[in-house]
Amino acid sequence: MKSFLKFLIIAFIINISNMAYASQAISIEKSVAFSDLSKGYDITITDIHTDSKVYDFNTDKVEVENDSDIPFYRYLLKIEKSGKKWSKQVIFFKDVDNIVGLDALLFGQFLNTTDIDHLDQEYAYGFYVNLKNILSEDYFPFKQVFDKGLSDYLDYMEISGDFKGYIQRTESASERLNAALNEIKMPELPSHEDIIKRFIKSINEKSNDWLLGQQMPGSSDREKGIYSRGLGTLYKYFDTIGNPSEFKVIETRESPAYVKDPQTYYIIELLGHTGKREKIEMEFTFVDIYGYRYVGEYDITGIHFQ
Repeated sequence: MKSFLKFLIIAFIINISNMAYASQAISIEKSVAFSDLSKGYDITITDIHTDSKVYDFNTDKVEVENDSDIPFYRYLLKIEKSGKKWSKQVIFFKDVDNIVGLDALLFGQFLNTTDIDHLDQEYAYGFYVNLKNILSEDYFPFKQVFDKGLSDYLDYMEISGDFKGYIQRTESASERLNAALNEIKMPELPSHEDIIKRFIKSINEKSNDWLLGQQMPGSSDREKGIYSRGLGTLYKYFDTIGNPSEFKVIETRESPAYVKDPQTYYIIELLGHTGKREKIEMEFTFVDIYGYRYVGEYDITGIHFQ
């Protein structure tokens, strides 16, 4: 498996040159094979999270609007021909040219974004572009069916109606893919205490950019507003109580094991302040997601954020 990880890194470095950074939309195009096979089909793309907009994908390329700060997103390919309809989940990545072909169909068939959301953009995309290498000999039966025709492949990969048959056709590939995913080790995250220390230091220095960067991607506009306005309140409060720079941990608590994205809850006491309150506590909820440790929420004694 170590050789696989080495290959993964090398392949990603090769493929990263194709990235188009700072895009406000997701670029999606058909592979040559998919373009040929899909002639005569009506294809649309829908955001699986909101189902708010449908994009015509009967051309070879389309730009899908997406202003989310999440690095990868689930969409739905809706395919229709002669009254027959299929729906296939696909995972698209921000800031890259996404190619819809056999690999994209397989990746979306076997994985959800929740399966890879512990990875950052580079590791997740590097894992995806090495799908053929990961699946090894399991890849070629799917390719043979795909090369026969798009309807053949879509029917072959249907779960409903022949569940046992579907498991027989896909179990080996699914197990191989998930085993490889479990072998990926992200770089070690900074400790919660180190983040708290820098958070407090940044409040004292009013380092707005760094502090805003600690909020979880995908936060709602309301959550972003509360988080941002709360920083302004903290700046003033810290100035009032004498800008404490030390703390001690009072309590920590981990989320239950069944929670997909690990969360850690901290209560600390601020030290070295001159405030009227004898004991001023701060609370932090940390969330590990997308290869980063984010401050999901923060709170402080005596202040109500809204």
